[in-house]
Amino acid sequence: MLSDFLAELSHSNFSLLRKIRLGLRFLLLGVQRSSKYWTRTSDRLGMVSGEEGYILRRVFYKRYFKKLGKSVKIGMNVKFFFPQNIVLSDNVGINENCYINGHSGIAIGERVLVGPYSMIHSANHKIPERSKRIFDSGYIGKKITIESDVLISAHCCVLAGVKMGEGSVAAAGSVVNKEVSPFVVVGGVPAVQIKERA
Repeated sequence: MLSDFLAELSHSNFSLLRKIRLGLRFLLLGVQRSSKYWTRTSDRLGMVSGEEGYILRRVFYKRYFKKLGKSVKIGMNVKFFFPQNIVLSDNVGINENCYINGHSGIAIGERVLVGPYSMIHSANHKIPERSKRIFDSGYIGKKITIESDVLISAHCCVLAGVKMGEGSVAAAGSVVNKEVSPFVVVGGVPAVQIKERA
């Protein structure tokens, strides 16, 4: 992990002083600790702002994700669960305060943007018969696939089993619970097609 960090740092345009400060932060935050410190370290890294935060998070998460592409930018306070089931391709941008649960698998294509406070959740609660308790019913998991060049605007919710086609857009506040065709804009609760992209 240290070699990944040094490689990221060598490609940055930071001054020598800034590189030294970032290196100290890397060590103080315990980025190299074992996986049992995942939550604590992930939370600490979530508080680091700017380009320094992007670099620290990219280096840390690379070790845990199924795949983490080049130039991925993960904003502050993003929460990941089951990162070993998550694929983030090149140039993905995830804005601050998002919640991403890879329970049943999430594959995100290249150049995807996820707006702040959005949620991508690959498992839903089972709804049992009346005679059974919801608390004990468990989950139904289905993989989420988000193809390249997709925009998921602020405060969106993408649910289990969804496939968002290439170039599609989810308008702010949408709840996406079914497949989205390529190059269309969807919005609403639940999300429906608003128009095709020009």
